[in-house]
Amino acid sequence: MRFLIFCLVLALPCTAYAQVVISEVLWAGSSLSTADEWLELVNISEETVSLAGWTITKRASDGSDTTMISFPEDTQIQAGQYFLISNYDSESSTLTVSPDLISTAVSLANSKLYLQLLDAEGEVIDAVDDGTGAPFAGGKNPFTSMQRIDLYSSGEEKSNWESSDGTPRAAREHTEIPELPLPTLPTETFDVRITEVLLDPKLSEDYEWIEVGNLGEESVDITGWILSDGSRSHTIESRNAEGYILEPGEHTLFFHYQTGIALASAGEVITLSNSSEEIDRLDASETGEEISIGREEDGSRGPFCVPTPREPNSEKLLNPQIEIQSGRSTDYIKVTLNLKAEVSEGSLKDAECFWDFADGTTSKKCNPPSHSWDYYGVYKVKLRVTTRCGNEIERGIDVVVLQKNKNLKSSSSKSSSKSSVETSRSISSVSSSSSKSIKIEQKMYSINSSKVSSKNPVDTLPIRYKNITTSHTPSSSYSSYSFRNFQPQPQSSSSETGLPWVLLFSQSALWVVFAGKRLL
Repeated sequence: MRFLIFCLVLALPCTAYAQVVISEVLWAGSSLSTADEWLELVNISEETVSLAGWTITKRASDGSDTTMISFPEDTQIQAGQYFLISNYDSESSTLTVSPDLISTAVSLANSKLYLQLLDAEGEVIDAVDDGTGAPFAGGKNPFTSMQRIDLYSSGEEKSNWESSDGTPRAAREHTEIPELPLPTLPTETFDVRITEVLLDPKLSEDYEWIEVGNLGEESVDITGWILSDGSRSHTIESRNAEGYILEPGEHTLFFHYQTGIALASAGEVITLSNSSEEIDRLDASETGEEISIGREEDGSRGPFCVPTPREPNSEKLLNPQIEIQSGRSTDYIKVTLNLKAEVSEGSLKDAECFWDFADGTTSKKCNPPSHSWDYYGVYKVKLRVTTRCGNEIERGIDVVVLQKNKNLKSSSSKSSSKSSVETSRSISSVSSSSSKSIKIEQKMYSINSSKVSSKNPVDTLPIRYKNITTSHTPSSSYSSYSFRNFQPQPQSSSSETGLPWVLLFSQSALWVVFAGKRLL
């Protein structure tokens, strides 16, 4: 008997009496929005229960339990009363009743769901699901909630849950709980939200920012409100004599160098509170360079690859462009370019790039090494950028390699003598007859190597082309070169070449005769 009493005494501190339990969970959303989520509590005791200091935690992706809901100090549930917590109000939801607490922090996992209800001392009062696989009940096709069968049995048993069409704040037929009037919460409703957060700016961490927006239709003074990441807090000060008034639709930024709140760590949760309650919170754990986290139009959380500071959140696509860092895209014989994918807004650090150089070679770098095209023709170079936000953008550029012109006309004068033309033709015929024995060194190209070898490099020539045709495609054969016929100049006659010597000799003889007479 003593042993039995001893065991009972040991067991008592290990079990918390479930005064309040989680009775229903809509984790899948509704036909209006996947973010239209809610959960329901019920007081199964015979006394009113104060929820001051109580919290609801959820299982994070890394396996830790993070706070999702913190109840205001004056929140209480009367005996037998249901308490509804929703992400949306009844006007934006499929709910037919008004929630008791509206918080955008309501975000329920579609897999590995695990919720805990903790009292002010941090002791677990109730737990739901097991944190592995799909939730015990409920689903999307059709949208159904996960409803607890026996309110007095464990919420961690799968057999104690069933799918339901959704019965928020409805008494169960199998549970005798008196229906009492709903408690009235003295909590003011605000439409001010943490709308966007940038954790990893291109510049220094000083330019990390938290955006707070007024989504309502009335002005709100946020002077004295507190921003926090759990480790550091910042109290919002007045910005003018009237305070810090946020007008309807206005969005404002708080930078790291102002708040001292560092946002560069994983699993960051930002909260906004006034002097009496938590107003909003945003989980900003998923990010990349110059990628912000904000609220979508339906209220859900998502990444923005082009942040929208001080503006309503909207999805803007990255606009990558092909930048030519060196070289020119059109030239004779060979084109060598150093290409790069560049954006004026956002960043490509966390994006994936794919280049198709249209000659059998590719690259997966946003800033690939320089590339050469050796055969004449038009190459349709393509760039495909896949962003971390799931968008895919394509860009293109034409590379034109020109062949030497075969029909270059002679620059000799039209007044060339007939003998010159005949001489030119004879030389041309000789060159033509012996052209088979002339070996012309060509540049070789291999798609298996990025190197171009040449023993006779050709200097870059100025662009002189017009009406380029694109009928030619790159060929593995040698390029053909045309040579302009040699035009020799007519040689001078022997009499013309001997005339200067005769004149010089005659002058010298006359000078000798004249000098001799003077001497005599």
